[in-house]
Amino acid sequence: MLDEFFNIRIGDFGSALKVENKYGLTWRKRGTQNYMAPEVRDLNVQDSKACFNAFKADVYSLGVCLFILLFKQFPVYKETKDEENPFTVPEIKWWARSDAARWLVKQMLHPDYKQRIDLNEVLNDEFLF
Repeated sequence: MLDEFFNIRIGDFGSALKVENKYGLTWRKRGTQNYMAPEVRDLNVQDSKACFNAFKADVYSLGVCLFILLFKQFPVYKETKDEENPFTVPEIKWWARSDAARWLVKQMLHPDYKQRIDLNEVLNDEFLF
């Protein structure tokens, strides 16, 4: 979607959810599988204590969008651990992007939500300036 100034806005109103607490915790698993953070995708909704941080999950989903814009494919992690290029993107495509772009996308798509950056860090990242 575009706003009146032609800024890009991303929305998925079919799965929109208002988070009622300042910590972003929720148990409501909604969204499109390919854009879901691992902690959301793997959530056992039958477990009464299961919840996730919706704010960190949104950063992951936004990271998927950024990844697609940069590499023209969905992010898929390699089977073997690779710190430099953890995704199945061809090396020539991976290294053709700036250090800042690669760093930001890796941080936004970190599989561990505790190590994933938050939205304020994304907004203040050098790649966006």
